[in-house]
Amino acid sequence: MKQSVKRMISAIVSLLLLVGAFVVFVNYVQPAYTDVSDTNARILSEEAFLNEQTNIIKKVEEATGSYEQGIDARKQIALALPAAPEIASAIHQLGGIAQINNLIPHSFAVTLPTAASQGARAADDLQKKFSTDRPVSSVTIRMELAGSYEDFKRFLGNVETNIRIFDVKAISFQPVGKPTQNLYSYTLTVAAYYQNQ
Repeated sequence: MKQSVKRMISAIVSLLLLVGAFVVFVNYVQPAYTDVSDTNARILSEEAFLNEQTNIIKKVEEATGSYEQGIDARKQIALALPAAPEIASAIHQLGGIAQINNLIPHSFAVTLPTAASQGARAADDLQKKFSTDRPVSSVTIRMELAGSYEDFKRFLGNVETNIRIFDVKAISFQPVGKPTQNLYSYTLTVAAYYQNQ
């Protein structure tokens, strides 16, 4: 076979291989590449959607958490400054604090706000309806206790740090028993505050 025929055959084979590669590329590689591109685009859009939904869920959780904290804050405020006088609760708390500190409560006397002060407040009812402030009132509790001076000091510290807002208005005391004993009788006047509805 002549050299020119060999070149012609190799050129034809090369051309057939080139056409075959082009056919394979057009029929198999290009559709696969298009499918991969579409899949990548779908994955990226789904990741963007997932990130967006995750951010929304985090914001909802934060809002829910702040709402729950608001509820907890309202509960704490209601314990510190109840919406009604809650005299029984106040006496129970003071008596419990006294007993925890080894003091013996003898008596409790309660003085409610006078009708005259309630009548003065009634004059401001229209203004209060449009006000966001809730005025604060108090109930006066007079109590008598017996115990040592150190126990009484601890009692006063616990009243000061109690969740319900109490204000000690007056204290008087006198020794009980022998002068050498550390035993006193105490009379306290305490104001227990509450929100005036």
